[in-house]
Amino acid sequence: MDLFNLLIKLPIPVKDVTMSSQDPPYVTPLVKSMLRKRYRLHRSGHTAEAIQLATKINLVIQDTRSRQYHKLAEASPKELWAAVKATSGGKYRACYTPLILQDREHANKYFASVCYDPEYSVDDVLCFVRTLTASCNSNRRIVLLPYEVEHLLYRIKPSSPGLDNIPRWFFHNCSYEIAEVVTCRPYFEFIL
Repeated sequence: MDLFNLLIKLPIPVKDVTMSSQDPPYVTPLVKSMLRKRYRLHRSGHTAEAIQLATKINLVIQDTRSRQYHKLAEASPKELWAAVKATSGGKYRACYTPLILQDREHANKYFASVCYDPEYSVDDVLCFVRTLTASCNSNRRIVLLPYEVEHLLYRIKPSSPGLDNIPRWFFHNCSYEIAEVVTCRPYFEFIL
């Protein structure tokens, strides 16, 4: 595994950036490194280059914010409130009784109507598991085929690396190339 991680990191230069919990959500490691570079340029008297870099920083921040807001279009109420908290720095305090709390029944009906999907079906969610369990006896092995594994690898949700320290982007971007190798791994054979 160490050799694998070395091969991933070798062609990709790594720059250490310290992030703080007080950084706004739109300040990504890229933005922070660009801000440091702009500060150094400004301090050394390269004002024109610093201004050009500031324009690039604004574009990166706009792109980051638009992606963050695009994700909120399908967010749950809990995720929406977390975004409000993050945007306001967690200091949002209503100094008045919000209108939504004055008529709780109306608010509940509204959010129930917004968050309800009439096409939702538990059968759609559990169809993969039911297919596997219906086609197998309790002692028979199920071996996933490479195209199934490729589909699963491509759809891995963005998260931190696991115990193997392999980043999610590797599985997502290289799903086609590594599907056959991953399919041969013994932990992709399930016993039901």
